[in-house]
Amino acid sequence: MGKRNSIILGAGPMYNIIKFKFDGDEVLNATSVGAKFSVAYQFNYRHIAPRVFIDFDLAKAKDKGTEMNYTGGQFGIAFSGWW
Repeated sequence: MGKRNSIILGAGPMYNIIKFKFDGDEVLNATSVGAKFSVAYQFNYRHIAPRVFIDFDLAKAKDKGTEMNYTGGQFGIAFSGWW
C-alpha cells in the first residue's frame, strides 16, 4: 500500500492430526491435509512493525467411517522488528 502500511494475504496447505477422545480414551484418530488462509494489516515504522491478523484453518478427515472436521480462526496482534 505504501511505505508505512502493508496488506498481507496468504494461503497454503496445512498438515492436520485430528483426535477425538471420550472420557480420556482415544476413540478416533486421523490425519489429513487442510488449508490455512490469512489476512493481515501491518504498520511499518522505523524499528517496529505491528501487525493485526485474522487466520482461518480448515481440516477434514475420516476414521472408521466417521467424518471429523475442524474449522477454526485466530485473531491477534503480532510484533516484529529490531528491538
